Amino acid sequence: MLKNYNLIIIDRSDIFLDLIEINYNLDPRFKSIYTFNDLSLFELFFKKKCENKEKLIVIVDKEMNGYESLQMIKKSDKSIPVILTSDSNDILNALKALVNGADAFVDKRQKYLLELDHMMMITLKKIENDINRKNSLDNIVKQEISKYLKKVPRYPGHFPSVEFIKHHELKFIEDHIAYG
Repeated sequence: MLKNYNLIIIDRSDIFLDLIEINYNLDPRFKSIYTFNDLSLFELFFKKKCENKEKLIVIVDKEMNGYESLQMIKKSDKSIPVILTSDSNDILNALKALVNGADAFVDKRQKYLLELDHMMMITLKKIENDINRKNSLDNIVKQEISKYLKKVPRYPGHFPSVEFIKHHELKFIEDHIAYG
């Protein structure tokens, strides 16, 4: 599941970055691990990775302009998992992080590496489930459209119109998908 992801960590503490790098460096689940304690370098690197359409997981320290970094990341690509970290276990920090688009919030003071690993797994499992759900829905829509297209009379050189396809696709969606 994680093998194709690059792990990016932004934190103000070199000791903490070294600890993370040592902990995850040989982890076969990640393609690469990058650590930054400078936001401007991270932003340049991040833009390059996004241009290359690489899969990323970003862990950012709240005290390193975490909310601004979070907004910049989510503005670039909402599907990139972002885990916000902080030295404070204040529930308001966690809520603010989640409201601002973070996928998880981790307190660095309590069993940090264990909790961080757990949050990465949960976040990526959610993304995997969303992708599977979308792929399943796409397949169902394709099957139903092909059923409707089979009902259309076929003549040499005759193809169903785009309007016909759109009409039946919308009808299928209205008939089969519950909005909520």
